Amino acid sequence: DLFGLFVAARQVVRATRPECQRVLAQSLILFCLSASFAAVQMTMVLFTRALAFANPFVVSTWVCEYDDTLAIFVGRLLLTGSSLVGLVFVFLCVNGHFMGQDYITARVANFLG
Repeated sequence: DLFGLFVAARQVVRATRPECQRVLAQSLILFCLSASFAAVQMTMVLFTRALAFANPFVVSTWVCEYDDTLAIFVGRLLLTGSSLVGLVFVFLCVNGHFMGQDYITARVANFLG
């Protein structure tokens, strides 16, 4: 998982770098960890709002006086596209397509030693 890679990177930096580089590298790793966590949280809020606003299975009335057809279309397009991409990745992971592949794990394995 992604956060496990950040923990492994911190351990490698802690064991292999001099003090000044260690502090800088660990602070960069922690910054990247917090930025990725924030991006995931913002994406979840975006999908939740899009699902509440542009749910294709529920007909809702919008009280805004302006035409919101484009906003609903973009929201439904976002939900449909992310669902299809998610399904493709789930099916690829379920059948073991990515498990132990060198092109995925080689750079991390070389980095971790």
